[in-house]
Amino acid sequence: MSARRSREDRRKAIQAEADSNRREGGGFGGPTYLVDDDALEKLGVRRYTLDSGEENKGRSHRWSFLQPNPKDPCVTALGMFIHWEVGANNDRFLCPRFMKKEFERLQSAWPDTTFPVPKEIQHGKCPICEERDRAVAEYKGKREGMAEEDRKKWHSSHIYKLQPFNGSFTDPQPNRRIAWIVDEHSDETMDLGAQLVEIAVGGRSNPGVYKGLMDQAVDRETGEVFDVLDDGPDGYIFSFWRAGAGMGTTYTSHKLKPRKGALDEEWLDAVPRFTNVLVFSSYEEIKEAFLGAPQAAEIDADEAPDGPSARRRLREEVDDALDGPKQDDEPRRSRRRGAEAEASPPKGEAAPRRSRRDTDGGESADGEDGLDGGVSPEAVELAKQIRNRRRRRDGPEG
Repeated sequence: MSARRSREDRRKAIQAEADSNRREGGGFGGPTYLVDDDALEKLGVRRYTLDSGEENKGRSHRWSFLQPNPKDPCVTALGMFIHWEVGANNDRFLCPRFMKKEFERLQSAWPDTTFPVPKEIQHGKCPICEERDRAVAEYKGKREGMAEEDRKKWHSSHIYKLQPFNGSFTDPQPNRRIAWIVDEHSDETMDLGAQLVEIAVGGRSNPGVYKGLMDQAVDRETGEVFDVLDDGPDGYIFSFWRAGAGMGTTYTSHKLKPRKGALDEEWLDAVPRFTNVLVFSSYEEIKEAFLGAPQAAEIDADEAPDGPSARRRLREEVDDALDGPKQDDEPRRSRRRGAEAEASPPKGEAAPRRSRRDTDGGESADGEDGLDGGVSPEAVELAKQIRNRRRRRDGPEG
């Protein structure tokens, strides 16, 4: 038997090493917004491990980008808007509000493709973004009376951690992207075929992978744009150096060089649709993970325990709503949210005031029948049920 292993044996060895690195934390770790490795295997593709080599001292990466599935928009890398570290389990979710907008934007830009908004996020409502809306409104009311240091801490802990994007609120950008690549590191890695890679977007101080790619894809002197998705002999290989781990990870030495030879048709044909690898969670699933408590409609508020629990905060909130605004308060306004319950504040935080406008541009309407317009109809209905039970038990109030 030959001492040299066959190409298939080497391919299997490389895949086993990649799997080991991922289990040890060098790569993914099973985010909830992407399907797992078993699902990818059934689709005929693999997950690329974006690591920093031994002891995180550094490693080079060389990729050829594959064109997306013909039914998908022809983008180099699909943008994702992700909520990180949600709830006690530090779950991660694709944001329904911003992902719906991204799907609509791409469908408009590529009308010849079929890229409808997935049914799970067609409503475009996100409980975490709703909490962020409330936090922004509260911050605007408090910031004038706060010291600069306190403002920064409050903004960081109450607003920044809830946003699913990079950049400013007026110009939100994806905080992660996914792409289809072939690993050009060696013949053996190329034999692994089409792979799904999740890439960091990066910023000014640390360009990440995507920004580094975009910087290389345009000649700053001539304005020429290099087609990084060209699968023919005139295509390109993108390379960079990754070192460190966690917040200390750096991406340097980004280069785009001509590739020798065309890409294998088998690799191109293997690329599935983006929606086959994304995991969209429902409003209720995200809310339950975010709050760590049952939905408001399922709570018997009369039996809620003492202390700062979500159920007790809800009862206090809707009781205040039915009592009407305090004399020193300005009348509050409500968002037109239909019959959907608003998300309660995260555990341990005081319930913010509901005086705000819909950041998506929706108009506000005054509350009716003396109710606080900042509370959702479902919460108000729950409060009415509580009051009715009290009247039956204790007799008419006042």
